[in-house]
Amino acid sequence: MNKREYRHFIVILISIFIIAVIFSCLKKDIKKTETKDPDAAKTTVSHDNDIDRTYLSEGFLSDSQYRVVIISTREECEGNVDDIKEKSRKRLIISLEKYLVSINKKIDANTRVKIQNILNQYGRFSIKDKTCHEKNIFYYDVEKNDLKDHLSTLFKW
Repeated sequence: MNKREYRHFIVILISIFIIAVIFSCLKKDIKKTETKDPDAAKTTVSHDNDIDRTYLSEGFLSDSQYRVVIISTREECEGNVDDIKEKSRKRLIISLEKYLVSINKKIDANTRVKIQNILNQYGRFSIKDKTCHEKNIFYYDVEKNDLKDHLSTLFKW
C-alpha cells in the first residue's frame, strides 16, 4: 500500500469513527428524553387528547372487580350524565354476558335478571375527573368479594 492509499484508508476510518460517535450520542440523547419521567404517561392525558391505556382497562381487574370504561366528549359530559350512566350500564351488561358466554354459560332472560340484580347491589358509576375535558373517562364497576367465582357458580348450565 503506498502513502496515498494509506492516507485514504486512514481518512475513511476516521470518518466512520466520527459517524459512529455522532449516532451513539444521538441515540443516548433520544433515550434520555424518553425516560425523563416514565410515570408521566401513566397519570396524564397527552397533549393531543389521547387517553393513556392504563385508564382504559376493562373486564376483570381482580377476582372481585369488573369494569367497563366509557369515553365521552365534552358536550356529553356537560350534558345529561344519566345518559352516560345508562350507556355504561348497558355496556356492562353486554360485557358480562360476553364473559359468561366465553366460559360456556347460557344467556337467557333469567341470566339477564340475575346480572341486573348484581349491578343493582354491587354496581357503582364514577368519573375519573369531576371537570369536563375534550375526552372524559367514566367507569362502571361491579365490586364484590369473589365476583368471578360468584358469576361462575350463579349461572350453572
